[in-house]
Amino acid sequence: MKRVDSILLAWAVLMAPCLGDRGWAAGPVDLARIQPFTDSYTVAVARLDLSRFDWSAWSAAVLGAVPDQHEALAQPLAFAQAAVQVWLDALSEARATAVYAIVSLTYLSQSPPVLVVVPLGEGGQPERLERLLTQEGPTRDLQVVVRNGCLVAAPPAVHRQLESVQARVPDALPAAFGALPLSFLQVALLPYPGSDRVIEELMPTLPRLMGGGSSAVLTRGWRWAVLSVEGPPEGTLLAHVQSRSAGDAEGLRAAVVKTLAALGQLDQVRQAVAGWDEVQRTLAPALAGDALRVRIDQPRLAELARSLVWPALDEARDRAQRMVTLGNLKQIGLALLMYANDHGDRLPSHLADTLKYLESPAPLLLPGSDVPPPPDLLGQDRTAQVQWVDRHTAFIYVGAGAAIKAIKDPARTPLAYQKFETSQEPFAGVVFADGHAEYLAQEVLKDRLTQSSRPAP
Repeated sequence: MKRVDSILLAWAVLMAPCLGDRGWAAGPVDLARIQPFTDSYTVAVARLDLSRFDWSAWSAAVLGAVPDQHEALAQPLAFAQAAVQVWLDALSEARATAVYAIVSLTYLSQSPPVLVVVPLGEGGQPERLERLLTQEGPTRDLQVVVRNGCLVAAPPAVHRQLESVQARVPDALPAAFGALPLSFLQVALLPYPGSDRVIEELMPTLPRLMGGGSSAVLTRGWRWAVLSVEGPPEGTLLAHVQSRSAGDAEGLRAAVVKTLAALGQLDQVRQAVAGWDEVQRTLAPALAGDALRVRIDQPRLAELARSLVWPALDEARDRAQRMVTLGNLKQIGLALLMYANDHGDRLPSHLADTLKYLESPAPLLLPGSDVPPPPDLLGQDRTAQVQWVDRHTAFIYVGAGAAIKAIKDPARTPLAYQKFETSQEPFAGVVFADGHAEYLAQEVLKDRLTQSSRPAP
């Protein structure tokens, strides 16, 4: 899949606000508890409602979205469930029912400029959650303290700034969280003081993709926005963009519609997203007085996931597999050179001779291979090892018996390459005599194999 301009796509999705037929709801009751951690320059607040999380419903929704991938997803989902349950248990011990993430420009120089705030319930024991926050994932380098009845994870400098920064809930935050019904995930996007002036000065004219014209369409059309995601089985996505007036909302809607239409004219979008016309109709916002809204229910969300998310995940998976394949080839190349170093500068006569140096037959297979290497293969005799490698390896070895010092151009001389039939693309991984590995077009690799003369044993 060709690369799609992710920034523009993300902008289009976020600016396609939401329309629902349910009544407005009051904001979350624990919103006031995060006041000590917000200020005038808070630009984003996300709230995860733990009471609305149902793993079995999420798992069923994922499998329902890709019914042909049940077998492939079974193990990843099991791993994910185990990992999620560890966090849920720790949050339960802390008597926590919600998790907040707060982004403020005040802390923009910090990495990351994010505070994770967990309001603690009465009698909660946060020690296990504190350990997880300091040991796992992107929060592991943060300092975790209990402050104002909340567990707060943030860079140390942010904790010091919290002592001096005047806490102040942005005016738009309660309105944003109250604009849509409470849900599993809510994300409020807020302007900061003077943001409209900064945008208009830095970008007085909108990009052509957005139809051109004054950027005041954005600054007046967006006072604040909120995105709401209700988990399965309901599986509804809502959003709301508040404008200054009905006229400003109409101007912003026109810019969004133009952007979606322009994206649909790009070849990479048409190639990457099946049924873009339907996607465009789904994301186009509706006018609701001085706001823009849209509602996307579960069946349409599943279709959007197949159109937008799964292709990207497939590309990420393919890219990861290519990286692992190159890593395997580099290990094979290193094992070949180590063998030659121990055997008078001569490469081995068979790829099975690298097993001693690889310490595992796994690098001789492709990532995701369903062939389980025999646990005792390294201890078997060479005949058995040769038979197993010939039967299962994904690579062809072409450097048998060559003398390393006699190779005139190591950077262009292949030693082993991926079998063409194992690649779904017209490319194949190859490792060269200097130890580096790369992907080459199969036709280029064929020419390289023909041009490189293998020294005589």
